[in-house]
Amino acid sequence: ISHARGGTILAGYLKILPLFMIIFPGMISRILFPDTVACNQPSTCQSICHNQRRCTNIAYPTLVLNILPHGVKGIMLAIMLAALISGLTSIFNSASTIFTVDIYPHVLAFRRKNITNRELMIVGRLFVILMTVVGIAWIPVVIELQGVELYTYMQQVIGFLAPPIACIYILAVLWKRTNESGAFAGLMVGFVFGLLRMILEFSKQPPLCGENDSRFWLVRKVNFMYYSLFLFWLTLITCVSVSLCTQPPTEEQLYRTTFWTKNQQKSTPEHVQMLDVVNHETPIVSQPIDATNTLPETHRVEKPGGCNAFVLVKACWSWFCGLDDGHDNHQGIVDKAPHEDVDLMVHHREERPLIKWILNINLIIILLLEISLMVLFSLPVKYTFWRN
Repeated sequence: ISHARGGTILAGYLKILPLFMIIFPGMISRILFPDTVACNQPSTCQSICHNQRRCTNIAYPTLVLNILPHGVKGIMLAIMLAALISGLTSIFNSASTIFTVDIYPHVLAFRRKNITNRELMIVGRLFVILMTVVGIAWIPVVIELQGVELYTYMQQVIGFLAPPIACIYILAVLWKRTNESGAFAGLMVGFVFGLLRMILEFSKQPPLCGENDSRFWLVRKVNFMYYSLFLFWLTLITCVSVSLCTQPPTEEQLYRTTFWTKNQQKSTPEHVQMLDVVNHETPIVSQPIDATNTLPETHRVEKPGGCNAFVLVKACWSWFCGLDDGHDNHQGIVDKAPHEDVDLMVHHREERPLIKWILNINLIIILLLEISLMVLFSLPVKYTFWRN
Protein backbone atom coordinates (compact mmCIF):
# COMPACT_ATOMS: atom_id res chain seq x y z
CA ILE A 1 0.00 0.00 0.00
CA SER A 2 3.00 2.28 0.42
CA HIS A 3 3.64 2.05 -3.32
CA ALA A 4 0.02 2.98 -4.06
CA ARG A 5 0.11 5.97 -1.72
CA GLY A 6 3.47 7.09 -3.07
CA GLY A 7 2.25 6.85 -6.65
CA THR A 8 -0.82 8.92 -5.83
CA ILE A 9 1.27 11.62 -4.14
CA LEU A 10 3.69 11.66 -7.08
CA ALA A 11 0.72 12.13 -9.42
CA GLY A 12 -0.34 15.09 -7.28
CA TYR A 13 3.07 16.70 -7.71
CA LEU A 14 3.03 16.04 -11.46
CA LYS A 15 -0.42 17.60 -11.71
CA ILE A 16 1.19 20.97 -10.97
CA LEU A 17 3.40 20.79 -14.06
CA PRO A 18 0.75 21.66 -16.71
CA LEU A 19 0.45 25.14 -15.19
CA PHE A 20 4.14 25.84 -15.76
CA MET A 21 4.66 23.69 -18.87
CA ILE A 22 1.49 24.52 -20.84
CA ILE A 23 -0.27 27.61 -19.51
CA PHE A 24 2.71 29.88 -18.82
CA PRO A 25 4.54 29.10 -22.11
CA GLY A 26 1.30 29.86 -23.96
CA MET A 27 0.99 33.23 -22.24
CA ILE A 28 4.65 34.00 -23.00
CA SER A 29 4.11 33.06 -26.65
CA ARG A 30 1.11 35.40 -26.94
CA ILE A 31 3.22 38.27 -25.58
CA LEU A 32 6.21 37.59 -27.84
CA PHE A 33 4.19 36.95 -31.02
CA PRO A 34 1.11 39.19 -30.86
CA ASP A 35 0.61 39.26 -34.64
CA THR A 36 0.41 35.48 -35.04
CA VAL A 37 -0.39 33.65 -31.81
CA ALA A 38 -2.51 36.52 -30.42
CA CYS A 39 -4.27 37.41 -33.67
CA ASN A 40 -7.77 38.85 -33.20
CA GLN A 41 -9.14 39.14 -36.74
CA PRO A 42 -10.86 36.05 -38.21
CA SER A 43 -9.30 36.55 -41.64
CA THR A 44 -5.82 36.93 -40.17
CA CYS A 45 -6.18 33.86 -37.97
CA GLN A 46 -7.51 31.84 -40.91
CA SER A 47 -4.45 32.70 -42.99
CA ILE A 48 -2.03 31.88 -40.16
CA CYS A 49 -3.37 28.69 -38.57
CA HIS A 50 -6.54 27.81 -40.58
CA ASN A 51 -8.74 28.67 -37.60
CA GLN A 52 -10.95 31.75 -37.68
CA ARG A 53 -11.31 32.03 -33.92
CA ARG A 54 -7.77 32.01 -32.57
CA CYS A 55 -4.29 30.60 -33.12
CA THR A 56 -3.60 29.58 -29.55
CA ASN A 57 -2.87 25.99 -30.56
CA ILE A 58 0.31 27.05 -32.38
CA ALA A 59 1.67 28.92 -29.34
CA TYR A 60 4.01 26.19 -28.14
CA PRO A 61 5.41 25.20 -31.58
CA THR A 62 5.95 28.87 -32.43
CA LEU A 63 7.83 29.39 -29.18
CA VAL A 64 10.03 26.36 -29.83
CA LEU A 65 10.80 27.21 -33.46
CA ASN A 66 11.61 30.87 -32.88
CA ILE A 67 13.35 30.87 -29.50
CA LEU A 68 15.33 27.66 -29.10
CA PRO A 69 18.61 26.95 -30.97
CA HIS A 70 18.74 24.28 -33.67
CA GLY A 71 20.07 21.45 -31.52
CA VAL A 72 17.52 22.00 -28.79
CA LYS A 73 14.74 22.10 -31.39
CA GLY A 74 15.54 18.52 -32.37
CA ILE A 75 15.62 17.45 -28.74
CA MET A 76 12.24 19.09 -28.11
CA LEU A 77 10.79 17.41 -31.19
CA ALA A 78 12.04 14.02 -29.98
CA ILE A 79 10.63 14.68 -26.50
CA MET A 80 7.20 15.68 -27.83
CA LEU A 81 7.03 12.68 -30.16
CA ALA A 82 8.12 10.34 -27.36
CA ALA A 83 5.49 11.79 -25.03
CA LEU A 84 2.82 11.49 -27.73
CA ILE A 85 3.70 7.89 -28.54
CA SER A 86 3.92 6.96 -24.85
CA GLY A 87 0.52 8.47 -24.13
CA LEU A 88 -1.12 6.80 -27.11
CA THR A 89 0.35 3.38 -26.36
CA SER A 90 -0.72 3.50 -22.71
CA ILE A 91 -4.27 4.55 -23.61
CA PHE A 92 -4.61 1.97 -26.38
CA ASN A 93 -3.15 -0.76 -24.18
CA SER A 94 -5.53 0.06 -21.32
CA ALA A 95 -8.54 0.15 -23.65
CA SER A 96 -7.48 -3.14 -25.25
CA THR A 97 -7.08 -4.79 -21.85
CA ILE A 98 -10.50 -3.64 -20.68
CA PHE A 99 -12.16 -4.91 -23.85
CA THR A 100 -10.27 -8.21 -23.93
CA VAL A 101 -10.65 -9.11 -20.25
CA ASP A 102 -13.95 -7.53 -19.21
CA ILE A 103 -16.09 -7.40 -22.36
CA TYR A 104 -15.01 -10.01 -24.90
CA PRO A 105 -15.42 -13.11 -22.65
CA HIS A 106 -18.91 -11.99 -21.61
CA VAL A 107 -20.00 -11.25 -25.18
CA LEU A 108 -19.01 -14.80 -26.15
CA ALA A 109 -20.39 -16.37 -23.00
CA PHE A 110 -21.43 -19.52 -24.88
CA ARG A 111 -17.77 -20.43 -25.56
CA ARG A 112 -15.80 -18.50 -22.98
CA LYS A 113 -14.43 -21.68 -21.43
CA ASN A 114 -12.72 -22.43 -24.74
CA ILE A 115 -11.11 -19.00 -25.15
CA THR A 116 -7.33 -19.30 -25.33
CA ASN A 117 -4.55 -16.84 -24.62
CA ARG A 118 -3.76 -16.81 -28.32
CA GLU A 119 -7.30 -15.72 -29.17
CA LEU A 120 -7.29 -13.03 -26.49
CA MET A 121 -3.98 -11.68 -27.76
CA ILE A 122 -5.23 -11.51 -31.34
CA VAL A 123 -8.47 -9.82 -30.25
CA GLY A 124 -6.54 -7.30 -28.17
CA ARG A 125 -4.26 -6.36 -31.06
CA LEU A 126 -7.15 -6.05 -33.48
CA PHE A 127 -8.90 -3.79 -30.99
CA VAL A 128 -5.79 -1.58 -30.83
CA ILE A 129 -5.88 -1.28 -34.63
CA LEU A 130 -9.57 -0.36 -34.43
CA MET A 131 -8.85 2.27 -31.78
CA THR A 132 -6.08 3.72 -33.94
CA VAL A 133 -8.42 4.04 -36.92
CA VAL A 134 -11.12 5.63 -34.76
CA GLY A 135 -8.59 8.06 -33.27
CA ILE A 136 -7.34 9.14 -36.69
CA ALA A 137 -10.90 9.54 -37.96
CA TRP A 138 -11.77 11.62 -34.89
CA ILE A 139 -9.08 14.26 -35.55
CA PRO A 140 -11.16 16.26 -38.11
CA VAL A 141 -14.13 16.13 -35.74
CA VAL A 142 -12.04 17.58 -32.92
CA ILE A 143 -10.68 20.32 -35.18
CA GLU A 144 -14.17 21.19 -36.40
CA LEU A 145 -15.99 21.04 -33.07
CA GLN A 146 -13.52 22.37 -30.55
CA GLY A 147 -13.66 26.08 -31.49
CA VAL A 148 -11.37 26.73 -28.53
CA GLU A 149 -7.91 25.83 -27.37
CA LEU A 150 -7.08 22.15 -27.48
CA TYR A 151 -6.15 22.17 -23.80
CA THR A 152 -9.49 23.75 -22.90
CA TYR A 153 -11.28 21.16 -25.03
CA MET A 154 -9.61 18.32 -23.12
CA GLN A 155 -10.44 19.94 -19.78
CA GLN A 156 -14.08 20.32 -20.82
CA VAL A 157 -14.41 16.64 -21.72
CA ILE A 158 -12.81 15.62 -18.43
CA GLY A 159 -14.96 18.10 -16.51
CA PHE A 160 -18.18 16.67 -17.94
CA LEU A 161 -17.33 12.99 -17.28
CA ALA A 162 -14.98 12.81 -14.28
CA PRO A 163 -16.94 14.49 -11.41
CA PRO A 164 -19.51 11.66 -11.00
CA ILE A 165 -16.73 9.06 -10.81
CA ALA A 166 -14.75 11.10 -8.28
CA CYS A 167 -17.86 11.69 -6.17
CA ILE A 168 -18.84 8.03 -6.02
CA TYR A 169 -15.29 6.99 -5.17
CA ILE A 170 -15.07 9.49 -2.31
CA LEU A 171 -18.47 8.47 -0.95
CA ALA A 172 -17.67 4.77 -1.18
CA VAL A 173 -14.46 5.24 0.79
CA LEU A 174 -15.69 7.72 3.42
CA TRP A 175 -19.37 6.84 3.93
CA LYS A 176 -20.23 3.30 5.01
CA ARG A 177 -23.90 3.74 4.12
CA THR A 178 -23.16 3.95 0.37
CA ASN A 179 -24.56 0.94 -1.47
CA GLU A 180 -24.65 -0.36 -5.02
CA SER A 181 -28.03 1.15 -5.87
CA GLY A 182 -27.00 4.61 -4.74
CA ALA A 183 -23.69 4.46 -6.60
CA PHE A 184 -25.38 3.31 -9.80
CA ALA A 185 -28.09 5.98 -9.60
CA GLY A 186 -25.56 8.72 -8.86
CA LEU A 187 -23.32 7.70 -11.76
CA MET A 188 -26.19 7.53 -14.21
CA VAL A 189 -27.63 10.90 -13.22
CA GLY A 190 -24.20 12.52 -13.31
CA PHE A 191 -23.34 11.05 -16.70
CA VAL A 192 -26.69 12.06 -18.21
CA PHE A 193 -26.31 15.68 -17.10
CA GLY A 194 -22.66 15.66 -18.16
CA LEU A 195 -23.47 14.35 -21.62
CA LEU A 196 -26.29 16.91 -21.90
CA ARG A 197 -23.87 19.77 -21.24
CA MET A 198 -21.30 18.23 -23.60
CA ILE A 199 -23.85 18.06 -26.43
CA LEU A 200 -24.88 21.67 -25.82
CA GLU A 201 -21.23 22.76 -25.60
CA PHE A 202 -20.03 21.16 -28.82
CA SER A 203 -23.18 21.38 -30.92
CA LYS A 204 -22.54 25.03 -31.73
CA GLN A 205 -19.21 26.77 -32.03
CA PRO A 206 -18.35 29.94 -30.10
CA PRO A 207 -18.95 33.20 -31.96
CA LEU A 208 -16.22 35.04 -33.81
CA CYS A 209 -14.92 38.40 -32.68
CA GLY A 210 -17.70 40.97 -32.98
CA GLU A 211 -20.50 38.40 -33.38
CA ASN A 212 -23.39 37.86 -31.00
CA ASP A 213 -23.29 34.75 -28.85
CA SER A 214 -26.41 32.78 -29.77
CA ARG A 215 -25.55 29.60 -27.91
CA PHE A 216 -27.79 28.09 -25.24
CA TRP A 217 -27.91 30.19 -22.06
CA LEU A 218 -26.42 27.39 -19.95
CA VAL A 219 -23.32 27.35 -22.15
CA ARG A 220 -23.22 31.12 -22.48
CA LYS A 221 -23.66 32.03 -18.82
CA VAL A 222 -22.21 29.09 -16.84
CA ASN A 223 -18.53 28.20 -17.15
CA PHE A 224 -17.84 24.50 -17.60
CA MET A 225 -15.80 24.38 -14.36
CA TYR A 226 -18.77 25.62 -12.35
CA TYR A 227 -20.91 23.04 -14.11
CA SER A 228 -18.42 20.34 -13.08
CA LEU A 229 -18.93 21.40 -9.47
CA PHE A 230 -22.69 21.17 -10.02
CA LEU A 231 -22.27 17.64 -11.40
CA PHE A 232 -20.28 16.62 -8.33
CA TRP A 233 -22.93 17.81 -5.89
CA LEU A 234 -25.78 16.46 -8.00
CA THR A 235 -24.15 13.03 -8.01
CA LEU A 236 -23.55 13.23 -4.26
CA ILE A 237 -27.16 14.18 -3.47
CA THR A 238 -28.51 11.44 -5.75
CA CYS A 239 -26.24 8.76 -4.32
CA VAL A 240 -26.98 9.72 -0.71
CA SER A 241 -30.74 9.87 -1.31
CA VAL A 242 -30.95 6.51 -3.07
CA SER A 243 -28.62 4.84 -0.56
CA LEU A 244 -30.75 6.01 2.36
CA CYS A 245 -33.90 4.69 0.66
CA THR A 246 -32.46 1.22 0.01
CA GLN A 247 -30.86 -1.55 2.03
CA PRO A 248 -27.51 -0.68 3.65
CA PRO A 249 -24.40 -2.79 3.00
CA THR A 250 -23.81 -5.69 5.34
CA GLU A 251 -20.87 -5.86 7.74
CA GLU A 252 -19.08 -8.47 5.66
CA GLN A 253 -19.36 -6.23 2.60
CA LEU A 254 -17.72 -3.38 4.52
CA TYR A 255 -14.81 -5.50 5.70
CA ARG A 256 -11.66 -3.46 4.94
CA THR A 257 -13.34 -1.63 2.06
CA THR A 258 -13.79 1.84 3.62
CA PHE A 259 -11.58 4.28 5.48
CA TRP A 260 -13.30 3.47 8.77
CA THR A 261 -13.02 -0.32 8.41
CA LYS A 262 -9.57 -0.55 6.86
CA ASN A 263 -7.95 -1.73 10.11
CA GLN A 264 -10.32 -4.55 10.96
CA GLN A 265 -8.22 -7.46 12.15
CA LYS A 266 -10.66 -10.30 12.53
CA SER A 267 -13.22 -11.26 9.93
CA THR A 268 -16.70 -12.41 10.82
CA PRO A 269 -17.88 -15.96 10.07
CA GLU A 270 -20.21 -14.54 7.44
CA HIS A 271 -17.27 -12.90 5.67
CA VAL A 272 -15.24 -16.12 5.68
CA GLN A 273 -18.24 -17.96 4.24
CA MET A 274 -18.66 -15.30 1.57
CA LEU A 275 -14.98 -15.53 0.60
CA ASP A 276 -15.28 -19.30 0.36
CA VAL A 277 -18.24 -18.98 -2.00
CA VAL A 278 -16.47 -16.36 -4.13
CA ASN A 279 -13.34 -18.49 -4.38
CA HIS A 280 -15.35 -21.49 -5.55
CA GLU A 281 -17.07 -19.39 -8.22
CA THR A 282 -13.99 -18.68 -10.30
CA PRO A 283 -14.65 -16.05 -12.98
CA ILE A 284 -13.58 -16.62 -16.52
CA VAL A 285 -10.74 -14.10 -16.36
CA SER A 286 -9.24 -15.97 -13.38
CA GLN A 287 -9.28 -19.41 -14.97
CA PRO A 288 -6.03 -20.65 -16.48
CA ILE A 289 -6.49 -20.56 -20.24
CA ASP A 290 -4.90 -23.43 -22.09
CA ALA A 291 -2.83 -22.01 -24.90
CA THR A 292 -1.08 -25.26 -25.77
CA ASN A 293 -3.86 -26.87 -27.77
CA THR A 294 -4.18 -24.36 -30.56
CA LEU A 295 -2.41 -26.67 -33.01
CA PRO A 296 -3.27 -30.31 -33.64
CA GLU A 297 -0.93 -32.88 -32.20
CA THR A 298 0.05 -33.99 -35.69
CA HIS A 299 1.54 -30.57 -36.26
CA ARG A 300 3.54 -30.74 -33.05
CA VAL A 301 5.38 -33.93 -33.83
CA GLU A 302 8.42 -33.53 -35.98
CA LYS A 303 8.12 -35.79 -38.98
CA PRO A 304 11.11 -37.98 -39.77
CA GLY A 305 11.03 -37.00 -43.44
CA GLY A 306 11.86 -33.36 -42.73
CA CYS A 307 10.21 -30.14 -41.60
CA ASN A 308 6.71 -29.34 -42.78
CA ALA A 309 6.82 -26.02 -44.70
CA PHE A 310 3.37 -24.96 -43.49
CA VAL A 311 4.28 -25.61 -39.86
CA LEU A 312 7.57 -23.74 -40.27
CA VAL A 313 5.88 -20.69 -41.82
CA LYS A 314 3.20 -20.69 -39.15
CA ALA A 315 5.79 -21.01 -36.39
CA CYS A 316 7.77 -18.08 -37.82
CA TRP A 317 4.61 -16.00 -38.12
CA SER A 318 3.59 -16.86 -34.53
CA TRP A 319 7.06 -15.93 -33.28
CA PHE A 320 6.98 -12.63 -35.19
CA CYS A 321 3.55 -11.73 -33.81
CA GLY A 322 4.36 -12.89 -30.29
CA LEU A 323 1.88 -15.76 -30.48
CA ASP A 324 4.24 -18.56 -29.48
CA ASP A 325 2.24 -21.52 -28.17
CA GLY A 326 5.05 -23.21 -26.30
CA HIS A 327 4.46 -24.73 -22.89
CA ASP A 328 6.90 -22.30 -21.30
CA ASN A 329 4.80 -19.37 -22.46
CA HIS A 330 1.58 -20.63 -20.90
CA GLN A 331 0.17 -17.84 -18.81
CA GLY A 332 -2.92 -17.61 -16.69
CA ILE A 333 -4.15 -16.08 -13.49
CA VAL A 334 -4.52 -18.87 -10.99
CA ASP A 335 -6.84 -18.39 -8.05
CA LYS A 336 -5.51 -18.65 -4.54
CA ALA A 337 -6.55 -21.53 -2.34
CA PRO A 338 -10.17 -21.24 -1.24
CA HIS A 339 -9.33 -21.71 2.42
CA GLU A 340 -6.39 -19.32 2.49
CA ASP A 341 -6.16 -17.26 5.64
CA VAL A 342 -7.98 -13.97 5.17
CA ASP A 343 -5.39 -11.99 7.11
CA LEU A 344 -2.58 -13.20 4.87
CA MET A 345 -4.38 -11.81 1.82
CA VAL A 346 -3.85 -8.23 3.01
CA HIS A 347 -0.36 -8.44 4.48
CA HIS A 348 0.83 -5.89 1.92
CA ARG A 349 -1.19 -3.23 3.75
CA GLU A 350 1.42 -3.04 6.49
CA GLU A 351 3.70 -0.01 6.25
CA ARG A 352 7.06 0.66 7.81
CA PRO A 353 6.92 3.64 10.22
CA LEU A 354 9.59 5.64 8.36
CA ILE A 355 7.86 5.21 4.98
CA LYS A 356 4.53 6.09 6.54
CA TRP A 357 5.92 9.32 8.00
CA ILE A 358 7.52 10.31 4.70
CA LEU A 359 4.27 9.73 2.82
CA ASN A 360 2.21 11.65 5.38
CA ILE A 361 4.61 14.62 5.29
CA ASN A 362 4.51 14.69 1.48
CA LEU A 363 0.72 14.49 1.60
CA ILE A 364 0.57 17.60 3.79
CA ILE A 365 3.08 19.39 1.55
CA ILE A 366 1.18 18.65 -1.66
CA LEU A 367 -2.14 19.73 -0.11
CA LEU A 368 -0.69 23.02 1.13
CA LEU A 369 1.07 23.61 -2.18
CA GLU A 370 -2.06 22.97 -4.26
CA ILE A 371 -4.21 25.19 -2.05
CA SER A 372 -1.60 27.96 -2.08
CA LEU A 373 -1.33 27.92 -5.87
CA MET A 374 -5.10 27.91 -6.23
CA VAL A 375 -5.48 30.90 -3.91
CA LEU A 376 -2.51 32.74 -5.43
CA PHE A 377 -3.71 32.52 -9.03
CA SER A 378 -7.42 32.90 -8.24
CA LEU A 379 -7.38 36.12 -6.22
CA PRO A 380 -7.07 39.51 -7.91
CA VAL A 381 -3.54 40.86 -8.09
CA LYS A 382 -4.27 43.71 -5.67
CA TYR A 383 -4.90 41.18 -2.88
CA THR A 384 -1.59 39.33 -3.34
CA PHE A 385 2.10 40.14 -2.99
CA TRP A 386 2.28 40.51 -6.81
CA ARG A 387 0.73 43.98 -6.52
CA ASN A 388 4.17 45.58 -6.16
